[in-house]
Amino acid sequence: GGVDGKAVLFDAETDKIITSVEANHKRINDVEFYPSEDLVAFVTCGADNTASFWIHNEGIKEKYRILNHTNQITSVSFHPLKEYALVGSKDNYWSFHNLFKGICLTKQKSEAEINTVKIHPDGKYIII
Repeated sequence: GGVDGKAVLFDAETDKIITSVEANHKRINDVEFYPSEDLVAFVTCGADNTASFWIHNEGIKEKYRILNHTNQITSVSFHPLKEYALVGSKDNYWSFHNLFKGICLTKQKSEAEINTVKIHPDGKYIII
């Protein structure tokens, strides 16, 4: 992702641009691929306080936009069950989302701004 808010999807085998999307209105802070070989999808997190889940199936489509933070979303991590993602923000909150249903499952306060979030491969633990 770029400082211009655009995310560019490349095909590494052909060295060609597949698509480019205006994912955020400000700088993109983090991007993460959806963990599947069957679906080309990714999340972008931005300085515009939003994150978006994009699916590329014969074109690009924004499936879900996370709008429940009041400061930059800085990081994203996918849960091993794949349909869930954790995001962290500089608003001192982290939130957990079902990306396919488009809902926030929980939003929790942290003691400080969040720069990075990760979910353990077994899905039982998160680190903020």
